[in-house]
Amino acid sequence: MHIAAYTVFIKLHQVCSFVRKSLSNTRAFRKKPMEFIQTVNDLDRRVRLLGKEVEKIFLINGSLDPSRLPGELSLTLALAVYFTYNDLLFDIHTTLTYPWSRGIISFRQHPSFRSQVERSHSVVAKACRDIILTSRHVPLDAACPFL
Repeated sequence: MHIAAYTVFIKLHQVCSFVRKSLSNTRAFRKKPMEFIQTVNDLDRRVRLLGKEVEKIFLINGSLDPSRLPGELSLTLALAVYFTYNDLLFDIHTTLTYPWSRGIISFRQHPSFRSQVERSHSVVAKACRDIILTSRHVPLDAACPFL
């Protein structure tokens, strides 16, 4: 059993709950554009800090490599942590990639927000790519916890 991995996994799920409360309700979309962008940046920073904790256990930049996992860390737990981390980045940044978010963040009024939206598009694309590449390691059988 890998206590550090379970601890980070729990912390990621705590942030997951907070992200959904912060960005998934109608109040989030009523915020001023600067407040909305700041919320996204704060949540991103929080998740990236947890990512550094994960990096102490195994690499999460790019596709997961099972051959590089510590001996006491199960592939199932590593996949769960990896998918949760990338899902959080996806959830946080997707809010700025929705077509209707352009109504909230007008580039004409706030041209400086364009770089944040482009960054969010890149984060979402990378998270999706990494999840897709790593999904080849999911053991697809009747006991698979990811189904």
